[in-house]
Amino acid sequence: MSVITEDRLPVAEGDVVAEKYRVGRILGMGGMAVVVAARHETLKQNVALKIMLPSMVSRPGAVDRFLREGRAVAQLKSHHVCRVLDVGILPTGEPYLVMEYLDGHD
Repeated sequence: MSVITEDRLPVAEGDVVAEKYRVGRILGMGGMAVVVAARHETLKQNVALKIMLPSMVSRPGAVDRFLREGRAVAQLKSHHVCRVLDVGILPTGEPYLVMEYLDGHD
C-alpha cells in the first residue's frame, strides 16, 4: 500500500470547500478518503470533511458508493454515529461528506 502524502490530497489547509468550509488539519487517512477538520465560516462551527482521494474517483462505482454512504449515514439517528450534515462534489470531481466534528480519540 502506498503512503499518501499531502501533495496528493484533494484539499490543503486554508482551502475553502463549497464557499463555506475552511479546511484545517488532517484528522485521518485511509485507502479511499481523507478526513480533515474544517470550520463553517458563516456559522462558526467546527465540522469534519471526509473527501474521496483523487486516485479513487476513476474507479467504477466508487463515487456512487461514497455518496450512498453519506445518504445512508444521514438517515441514522444515534449517539454512537456522527451525523452527516451535507454532501457535495469538489470542482475537481472528488465527492465529500460534511460531518459533525467529534472531539476525542478513535
